[in-house]
Amino acid sequence: MDIDDYLKKKKELEKKKELLEAQQDLDEKKSRVKKKEVEIHRKREVTPVSKDPDDRPRKSSSRSPPHDNGMSMQWIFLGLAFFVALLVVGFFVVNNMMKDSSSTTEDSEVDALKEQIEELQEALEEDEALDETSEELDTSEDNDTGEVYTGPGPEVEIYLIDEHNKGDALSLGKFDKKGMMGGNLIQLWVDGGEKGMYKYRLSVKNLESTRVQCKIDESIDIDEDQDGDTDETMYNLDLHVLELSPGEEDVIEDSIIAIGMVHGEYEARCYFCEDKDCDNVFYEGETKVKAKLKFLVNQQAFDANDSNSS
Repeated sequence: MDIDDYLKKKKELEKKKELLEAQQDLDEKKSRVKKKEVEIHRKREVTPVSKDPDDRPRKSSSRSPPHDNGMSMQWIFLGLAFFVALLVVGFFVVNNMMKDSSSTTEDSEVDALKEQIEELQEALEEDEALDETSEELDTSEDNDTGEVYTGPGPEVEIYLIDEHNKGDALSLGKFDKKGMMGGNLIQLWVDGGEKGMYKYRLSVKNLESTRVQCKIDESIDIDEDQDGDTDETMYNLDLHVLELSPGEEDVIEDSIIAIGMVHGEYEARCYFCEDKDCDNVFYEGETKVKAKLKFLVNQQAFDANDSNSS
């Protein structure tokens, strides 16, 4: 419920409650006035009539006996008093019944109004809680890095190999998980003012018994003056898209021209193919594997050739 609708509804309910309270006060005032009138009237009716034993009925021009006239007046007064008493008792009974009924009705209406207001407040609190929850979710989504692992993907292997000259027997082998070569850093020497080119190979192998697709991302950071801060960054998303048959290995030849310290990282994101041509890929299952390399290009005069060394 919108806050404006809630406040509008609450004001209407409060106005209705005020009208009910005003009506109740008016009924009470009316009942008090009627009670006073009844008490005065009753006081007049029950006022005793004084009798003097020496008084004697006056002679009347009629022939009726004196004692009959006195008895008639007494019965008239008694009848009137009884009738007034019945009226008073009936009035109090009816008035009390009406007051009880009115009070019960008003109390029930007030209770209903209170319940409606409480329900509106609870609904508003729930809406605020939902808004806070949705804001937290939006914030968490904004802070998400985007790396969502949806489930297990195919089993693949990725690694980097030193050198790729054909027939060259000087390759030092595979880089380890830290990008080193047997715990040592690959170094090259070049003449001053020049940059060195380092050659290497990237290998991706499918270890599954079905066809898979792998997308390769490349990230290269170069620190030219070797002060610990990156001077140049190269990032390529989906640099290579490989489709590998069961047990197939694909080797990619690559190189980097730079000066200073170089950190390279390759990440393969692999998925199962749903058909033999990989036209449809099962993206709900994903595998991510990485391979790293490090090497240093020094600007110094060196008599040996430009082949890689450790």
